[in-house]
Amino acid sequence: MKFIFVKNRARGPAWGISFAAALLACGITLVLSPVPNGSLFACTQDDLVPVSNLSIETRIVRLQEELAKQLRVLGSRHPDVLNLRAELQILKRYVGEPADDILAKIIELEIELAKSELEFSGNHPKIKSLRKQIYRWRIFSKQERIGSEELFRLDMQLEALRINLIALQDSNLAAGHPDFKKVRKEMQRLQQERNILGLQEECERQGLYIWASEIDRLISSEAKKQGLSSAEWMQQKTRDFGQSEEEFRTNTVWKHLALQKLANSKTPLKDKQLQAVISHFRRVQQ
Repeated sequence: MKFIFVKNRARGPAWGISFAAALLACGITLVLSPVPNGSLFACTQDDLVPVSNLSIETRIVRLQEELAKQLRVLGSRHPDVLNLRAELQILKRYVGEPADDILAKIIELEIELAKSELEFSGNHPKIKSLRKQIYRWRIFSKQERIGSEELFRLDMQLEALRINLIALQDSNLAAGHPDFKKVRKEMQRLQQERNILGLQEECERQGLYIWASEIDRLISSEAKKQGLSSAEWMQQKTRDFGQSEEEFRTNTVWKHLALQKLANSKTPLKDKQLQAVISHFRRVQQ
């Protein structure tokens, strides 16, 4: 993969775009995106592989090549050179480590931290925030993996959102800022999805089944309590929950029955998140 770095600090973005246009005229398809340091990054359309997806060894080789070039042009004390050295130092710590998604996140955060430490003091809010984020991911990486790969993927996404929320709080944004609302809304959606999948997998593990006839009986029972027919009760509930009838049956009603069966089960649970959900359900039912 070939990378082209177009420095546009002095000449402005128009020069970088003109340069790209000249390459396009030669039949080279490029994708350009702004980079925080004021550069334009370009690569061929077929080469859009995120740098974080490369092996650590490959990244080290490329960074060493880039560092050698930048040293000749910029000198040893230039900020770009210092940043490259900081990134190399972090990557070298992890040579030979088994790669996974959590380690990749930790490495990228440690690289950002190392670069930030070149710019800010140790008490700077950004430094403190990055250290907290790294700590959270390290704690998460030590947790026992429960359930399927899909369940673990949801747990990772939820943890990423929790850590993102910490970063937003550290940035001193107002509590009502749209970014907070967006993250919390996504957390709520993913937590619901995670709870349903966790219940499904735990019921399967314990050999507990929920039949369509059980769902029908619960709907009928709840409807009678309110003096409604099953159809009227379902119409009211689907409107209140903003769900289709099928979604309400398979999510809300099924979830209630699954929680009921697991709450009455004597089999210990391994899933701590599910333990909390079932404990809450028991308290509500008392």
